Amino acid sequence: MQSNVHRTRPSVFSSTVRLTCPLLVQAIDQLEQSGYIQVLNKQLQLNQSLQNEFKSINARHKRMRSALIGSDGLEELQKYYSDSVLKCIMESGILGLTRVDDVKCLHAHVADELCTGMNVFGRMVLGEIGHAQSGVSQCWQMCDPDHSPTDETWWTHSAKQKQGKLMQRRKLELQHQGKSV
Repeated sequence: MQSNVHRTRPSVFSSTVRLTCPLLVQAIDQLEQSGYIQVLNKQLQLNQSLQNEFKSINARHKRMRSALIGSDGLEELQKYYSDSVLKCIMESGILGLTRVDDVKCLHAHVADELCTGMNVFGRMVLGEIGHAQSGVSQCWQMCDPDHSPTDETWWTHSAKQKQGKLMQRRKLELQHQGKSV
């Protein structure tokens, strides 16, 4: 007897943390566009202390990924992924990094710093953009899909992250329903 149940390959994300605050995402997008990743990579290349910190960050994320997946999860993943792919997944650091000379994504480092308080690159980025980690009094406006911006309310136009895309979709739905946005 053949089963109608189809097994779907489980997804494994390279990142163990994700930055969702639209204020921070927008500010960090601008910082990345200005070339700040290259600035940090140059500092990383020249500073042994930063290299040690980066190795520590990556080792911590490797441990975190292993703990999140667990032995049962690993067993399940072995049904769908080759040994070489699994090794790459399980041996990688923050954002799935295997290299130790490229910080890659400032958003992930800030997310890690906000979650753990143990990411020097995230601290450097937060210091560079000058944003308060607690946000501003209007932050809720970006995260509430039922809130429509007015001239008096704060709004960001970044849609890089999933939340921004969901907000754009919700605004379009409201427009199609004839509600002002």
